[in-house]
Order: sequence, then C-alpha cells, then structure tokens
Amino acid sequence: SACNRTLHGEAGRTYELQIQNPHGVYPFVCHLNFTATGGLYGDIVQLNLAKFSIGKFVENYHDVKQHGECTEGFMTISEQGLPNLDGRWCGTASGYTIYYSETKSVNVTLRLDKQPPASGSVSNGFEFRLIYKFLRHSDAKLRNDNRIWNGDLVPGSYCNRNFYDCDKR
Repeated sequence: SACNRTLHGEAGRTYELQIQNPHGVYPFVCHLNFTATGGLYGDIVQLNLAKFSIGKFVENYHDVKQHGECTEGFMTISEQGLPNLDGRWCGTASGYTIYYSETKSVNVTLRLDKQPPASGSVSNGFEFRLIYKFLRHSDAKLRNDNRIWNGDLVPGSYCNRNFYDCDKR
C-alpha cells in the first residue's frame, strides 16, 4: 500500500499513485508524506489531484462562522514548518487541481469514517489518484531568490498575504 509511507523521487520526473477504496475497518486513515531531499531530488513538491472524491461537503446556513463541514471523510494537507490550520477538503474535485508546496515536505492525510455510498460514476463513492513531482527551486520561477513579491505572509496563517506599496514594486 502507498499509505503510511514517505515518498521521494528525482526532480522533474512524474510519479503517480492511487489509493483504493479500503472496504474494511473504519475509520480508515492514510498518511502520505512527500519529501524533496534537495539537489537531484528537488526542493519543493507539486501535487496534482487527478481524481478526488472523498466524503461530502454539507452546507451550514445557520452558522456564519462555520459555512459547512465534511461528513463521511476528508483530506488534509500540512507542511513541515508551517502552521497547521486544520483545513479539510471533501466532496468531488473537477478540473485542474494542483498544489505547490512552500517547503520540502508535505503530508497528505486521507480519512474515511465509514464505507461511502456508491454515487453515479464514482466507484463506491471514493476515488483518489495523485500525480506528483519534485521540483528544483531554479525550475520554480516564482520561488527562486529573484522572485516576484507576493506580499508578506500574515502571521499565524498559511496563505493570507498583506500587500502594501504595490504601485512602487
């Protein structure tokens, strides 16, 4: 199984993995760690969610602070050295869904709380196929030493940025 492993690879080479519906003991938890070890093995990680259907998102119209929740299962992504904000992804993704790391190590956790019901074309309500690459900083044009200014990271956040004096940059 690909679960509960650390995956490495050569920079620029494309790898693929697929997690099958566990059909077993629940909750099912699968940890996938992608680590770029530098040099020929890259500095950051690119994840492409080629197929993604896990759990479902249920809207919550009564609570303005919590817009909804994931039921039956979800995926989380965390990075070494960045704050863990407990973000969860669930439902079915479509289109081009790519994640680029900011650090050398990314942990993807899949969790299924119960056997998902079959739904339409999705086999048993669960699909997970990931295409991944390790990239060198020099190949990540916006992440090298001469990169474009993308704002200052808001302390305690993962992706919020403060922008100021934009007209002078």
